[in-house]
Amino acid sequence: MEIRGIDVSAWQGKIDWKTVADYGMGFAILRITEAGNVIDSYFEQNFSECRKYNIPVGAYKYSYAMTVAEIQSEARKVVEVLNGRKLQYPVWLDLEWNNQRSLGAEQIHKLAEAFEKIITAAGYKFGIYCNVDWYLNVICSHLKKYDFWIARYPASDNGTLQERLRPDFGVGWQYSSKAKIPGISGTVDRNIFYKDYNEAKDIKKENAVMTKSEAINVVLGIAKEEIGYLEKKNNSKLDSKTGNAGSANYTKYWRDIKPSYQGQPWCAAFISWCFMKAFGLDNAKKLLKHWPYVYCPTLGVLFVKNANPKVGDIVIFKHGGTFTHTGFVTKVAGDRFWTEHPVSWQMVAGCARRAITTVIFRGQNFVHRTIQLFYLQIKMKQTRQQTQKEAATCLTQRQ
Repeated sequence: MEIRGIDVSAWQGKIDWKTVADYGMGFAILRITEAGNVIDSYFEQNFSECRKYNIPVGAYKYSYAMTVAEIQSEARKVVEVLNGRKLQYPVWLDLEWNNQRSLGAEQIHKLAEAFEKIITAAGYKFGIYCNVDWYLNVICSHLKKYDFWIARYPASDNGTLQERLRPDFGVGWQYSSKAKIPGISGTVDRNIFYKDYNEAKDIKKENAVMTKSEAINVVLGIAKEEIGYLEKKNNSKLDSKTGNAGSANYTKYWRDIKPSYQGQPWCAAFISWCFMKAFGLDNAKKLLKHWPYVYCPTLGVLFVKNANPKVGDIVIFKHGGTFTHTGFVTKVAGDRFWTEHPVSWQMVAGCARRAITTVIFRGQNFVHRTIQLFYLQIKMKQTRQQTQKEAATCLTQRQ
């Protein structure tokens, strides 16, 4: 799983966060204070706009502390500025100041632990940001129990990801300091995280128990947030809802679930992806019949037959003797039900592309009159009685 985002400060100036959100942004890490515990002049605006456009937020503090007392002051200022407001991502202690390096590993250990205690006591997650050199040569082994966000990019940084430089440690990688994205006039740091701090599984970590209804709402909420996502023509801009639209089956769902399948039909991968986002990878593997769902024909032997789909069910559709498509049931009314799945065809630059959408089906045939939906081409019967007798098979997995 890879989640792509940015980190920003007053250096980026005024950001058009709506444009950033429309481009596709998995998270934003905001500088919260500058040297001298001065609040970053754009923090409040950036925080407010990220919340407005549903971009998960974290914060970072570039530390100038040389003593435990000084770093405690920095941490208390961070907590004061946040004032109980929720962050999805951690408060990151940025360790890179050369003066601190001269203190040695033992003193840096003490500084980091002092900062961590204040941040976590206030209810926030904690992590450490540093570059590869610091991680290997300055950070002591005792600190490596924490989450690390690692900076590493080439001297000739041009804003693109250099796979050869990907660190094999840390939960996140800052891969560029000179990226360009819509909504930001200058350059910006780009990052990948392999851990989704915004997952609903955090509820379970806190020993809360979700009811069946709550779990269904979490999954369907994630699915609905993907409405309008267009598949891509290649691996570029996978996180953007509409950018690089194409008809080659490239999506962020394959990238995060099973990258080797990129370019294949992706309705089953979308189911798996939503479960992973909702409950985390380990729980998704337990909840689904097998991991990951990738191929509709194989799902038929895993599901049980049900004549009446319910909200929260996963349904798969049969055509020509083969199961060919799947989606989530989001609503049931009489002999109709609604699903979220990649079936809609949108015209972009003169070419039809599949997108996540809501579709209504009637009875057991589950399609509109002669309209082709994804791979499905079955004509709707005229009465509920007929559909019960002559319907195509629908299999559902009760969640």
